[in-house]
Amino acid sequence: MSVSEPNHEQPEESQTFLSNILPRKASPPPAPPPGPSSSPLGLISLSITTFAFGLYHAGAGSPDSNPLNTPSEIFGLAVFYGGAAQFLAGVMEFRLTNTYASTVHCSYGAYWLAYSMLLLPSTGIDTYRADIKDIATAEGIFFLLWCLLSAVFLLAGLRTSLALLATLAIWSFSLFLLSVARFIAAHHTSAAQSVNKAGGVFAVFAAAAAFYVGAAALMGTTNTSVKLPVGDLSAKASSDRKSQKSTV
Repeated sequence: MSVSEPNHEQPEESQTFLSNILPRKASPPPAPPPGPSSSPLGLISLSITTFAFGLYHAGAGSPDSNPLNTPSEIFGLAVFYGGAAQFLAGVMEFRLTNTYASTVHCSYGAYWLAYSMLLLPSTGIDTYRADIKDIATAEGIFFLLWCLLSAVFLLAGLRTSLALLATLAIWSFSLFLLSVARFIAAHHTSAAQSVNKAGGVFAVFAAAAAFYVGAAALMGTTNTSVKLPVGDLSAKASSDRKSQKSTV
């Protein structure tokens, strides 16, 4: 003789009644559509400002390429395009949760804004130019710090693209040469001018590389069929990880 288990299921009418009076779980809001990438703006603004900056230090602005001259001609570019526009590009990348791009663009935007402050007479920096050693050392430290930060960006971006890595490597070396030129300006004027010119030349090369990467990113949209190769390393790293998993 079998004993049937009691039925604990609620009648369909009571389930319908309860579903009508109990609060329903709110469905999560739809994810916002991804915004446009601002990296092309950041890279191109960096390249244009760096190009003018490099030409000046290479001797186009002053034949002697004096490391301690103030290239006030690039003040507008440094503030509005290399500074404000690139900083804005970094802020926009924060919305896309792109930590690397946002950090790079915001940092270099701040770099150009900080550099432009060195060109303002109202800051009182010109009063220290009478002491060549002090002002040269201060500017040398300034460029050296940005050289070190650029090297960090280079190491942090090893899985981005060959073109971007080349840009950061050349730009880091340019900042290093500009820093050295200031450190030796007080005692070795002619050597400092030569090193400063070399730093300007490498800045022009870095600007050309940054312009190429920015143009490639801009042409990566659906607006054109022209595509520029940049040596993408992210896909290669992903395939390497997959091959390693398959061999384990």
